Amino acid sequence: MNIRISTTLLILIIVASPLLAHATESALKAVEIYPSGAAVTREVILQAGSGDFVSIELEGLPSSLMPSSVQISPLDDAGLRIGGFTFLPNENPVEPDDPRTIEEREALKTIDEQLRDIRLERQGIESRISHYTGMAESLRKSLSEKADTEAFDLAVKIWANVESVTQEGEVQLGDLTERESDLKIARRVAQKELDEKVDSLRKKAGVLRFDVRGDLQEGSRLALKYQVREAGWNPVYEIRAVPAKGTLEWIYKARIWQQSGEDWNGVAASLKSASALYSSGLPELPPLYLEHMEYRPMARKMMDSVSYAAGAPVEMEAMQQAEPESTTASFFIKLPESLTIASGKGPVVREAFTGSLKAEFWSEAAPQLSTDAWLMAGTTNDLGWPVLPGEAYAYIDGQLVSRKNLSGIPAGEDIEFALGKNEKIAIERHERKRKSSEGGLIDRTKRHEIKYETVVTNRMPVAHRVVLQDRFPVGRDNKIQVRIQSPKDVEPEEGTGLFKWERTLDPGAKGVLKTEYTVLYPAEWNIHPKP
Repeated sequence: MNIRISTTLLILIIVASPLLAHATESALKAVEIYPSGAAVTREVILQAGSGDFVSIELEGLPSSLMPSSVQISPLDDAGLRIGGFTFLPNENPVEPDDPRTIEEREALKTIDEQLRDIRLERQGIESRISHYTGMAESLRKSLSEKADTEAFDLAVKIWANVESVTQEGEVQLGDLTERESDLKIARRVAQKELDEKVDSLRKKAGVLRFDVRGDLQEGSRLALKYQVREAGWNPVYEIRAVPAKGTLEWIYKARIWQQSGEDWNGVAASLKSASALYSSGLPELPPLYLEHMEYRPMARKMMDSVSYAAGAPVEMEAMQQAEPESTTASFFIKLPESLTIASGKGPVVREAFTGSLKAEFWSEAAPQLSTDAWLMAGTTNDLGWPVLPGEAYAYIDGQLVSRKNLSGIPAGEDIEFALGKNEKIAIERHERKRKSSEGGLIDRTKRHEIKYETVVTNRMPVAHRVVLQDRFPVGRDNKIQVRIQSPKDVEPEEGTGLFKWERTLDPGAKGVLKTEYTVLYPAEWNIHPKP
């Protein structure tokens, strides 16, 4: 970063008192990255002089810097005092002849000169071909009026020259076209580099001015800290399950992006779960007022449509282990390796830390809907820090099986979730009985006897627990009776009839679930859905 002492202020300082120090360099040292925003720390080094007052001007800071977040403090116990500061976000505009872009502009100028030379060379070749062709055409017309042997011989020579010049010219024009095409591609690249350079300079147009007083020593250092909005991170997880060992490896990664206007090159970085840009105030809960509304069919129709719309669905690089640290209300992670990410480029993914959890695994299915079984995992978040909402990729024995979005999981909370399909649990479901009849002399009754058989096979190399979800129908009237025959060892959920049947199966073993029940209701009734 270029750092200079304001000329006007220098004159005032020299008149008022001798100049002791001036800023010689500033280096970006660290970034603290939040879900939205980042805090940047720079180090400014002063040089000793004669006096106890200096005015500092730092150029090239990002124009996105939030002035209210600026903090300047001595890094050494030197008794320095920092005066007030001023931040000018657009102090150094990029002019058309800006010396900071001379290299890129010279590259464009060189290419344009080469393209101009090609155009001139093409015009010369085309003019030569046109000249010989014109001579030949003129001679042809004269021969059509009066021909003799001498004129005929001259015509033969001219036409031979025309053919030779044309063939040679076409080869030369082909070479020129190829060179011109390459130069046009190079020009587009050079123009892009110039545009990117100008855009970068415009983003780094901010100037910070402040005063330093006190016992200024050679090499005195200042810490400059500020926040930018155009940066952030979000979690990405790898969940690696090894059912045979009962372990769940939880790899915590961070997708980091930034468009702050300054590149982060080899800086110390940390991730924070709290956002530095959110309001710190408690939101105010408004009163809930109830009012009488008359029923209007049109109004109700509009309300229904609004409710429906509101509820409609809406469509790396590995690092060493980091050490997360918790505070009372959040946590942060110091990445052990430096971070490099250019402003405005694509995000980078860095591995933050890995935790190993003990887990219980089983497979679960709802055969009435699908014969696919899903491997389930149950564990406790003993990582010591919360799992933030984010994208997760699940692996079973090293194979990617699913992608999912996780909700937040507080530290210490029990969790269970589906990892992916378990293709080694085979399920077959068959309807074994469906019989309807009527009976009774006075109170005639319809009777439906229904029986399903579900066969599950464990093709895994280890014993495995399998849970099947099934249901019995539930009558919404006391004249609709449901009598359960099988299975007898389950407790259907009251009001829904849902139940879970589970067995632990040895390798290659089968389990059979028989779901059998009878439905009775008055013969004159029609019920929906049909049993």
